[in-house]
Amino acid sequence: MTRIGVIVLILGLSIPLNAQMFEQVYPEFEIAEVHDGLQWNADTFFVCGFGQMLLRTTDAGRTWTNEMAGRRDWSFYRMERTTKYVYMLAEPTVFWRDSLPKGHLTALLRYDPRSGSFDVASFPKMPAADSEWTQIHDIAVAGSTFFLLQGNRETGLVLHRSTDEGSTWNRVPLPDSVELGRRASITCFDDSRFAVVSDVHGRGNHVHFTHDGGEHWFFDSTLIVSGSDTEFGKFTLMWLTAADVIASRPDGTIACSSDGGVHWTERSFAPCDVAGILAVSPDRGYVIGKHEEVFRSDDGFRSFVPLRPSDTG
Repeated sequence: MTRIGVIVLILGLSIPLNAQMFEQVYPEFEIAEVHDGLQWNADTFFVCGFGQMLLRTTDAGRTWTNEMAGRRDWSFYRMERTTKYVYMLAEPTVFWRDSLPKGHLTALLRYDPRSGSFDVASFPKMPAADSEWTQIHDIAVAGSTFFLLQGNRETGLVLHRSTDEGSTWNRVPLPDSVELGRRASITCFDDSRFAVVSDVHGRGNHVHFTHDGGEHWFFDSTLIVSGSDTEFGKFTLMWLTAADVIASRPDGTIACSSDGGVHWTERSFAPCDVAGILAVSPDRGYVIGKHEEVFRSDDGFRSFVPLRPSDTG
């Protein structure tokens, strides 16, 4: 989830679905600085981004406080939550780069919303040559299971899983066909069903699925979009149920699978250049355009209605 359009959408979703009123909320930061957001409870939301931004609202977006005031200068680009903590992928400014382990570009930070405390969460460090850099590409949470995807050119992509808030980690074997590209991400339904997406240079987004926790994997070539349109943030994959998966391609095509990603059919064509999709039920979903447009679907992404900040729905 990126950009302010998604933040507006999240705030709207805090109200019951049959009586939603969208209200546009602008925290006092530039739009381009906002990178991710999540809901903690009914009226409490967090928004993170560049420029030492971790914003918190406890009144559904009416007022905001910056939880990073007076702290180390980090730039955040991804956040997830468990029942206890908010986790964030962070890059330090150049002045703090030496505080990271040698060869690592990013850190995994853990924030406790109840106490307001921060700490650097531990995770397995990857071996790398002196000239190599290791990047944490993505994190994902399903129930009590925490996934962490990282990689470098020497080792490739590596996936780890934790069920105890990062105290211990187990490596999930990836097939040899999973390649390290410009960017990579992981999306999951539970601790058994998840998918790894890798944007391979010049050859599009490659998606590998597993239904048994990583023991066996399968690859689907129908989701590949090659060429220059594979810009990060435009390809989105999301589980709706244990069997139903939805994907949006950069060209606006929305595809669906009813068998966990084994077979795919084109369902519709989005009315905008897609930046992301968000499903809140098998029928109700939203499409976010790269120019901050928001569209609602009430029939499983088959048709779309444009939304404005004052709209209900």
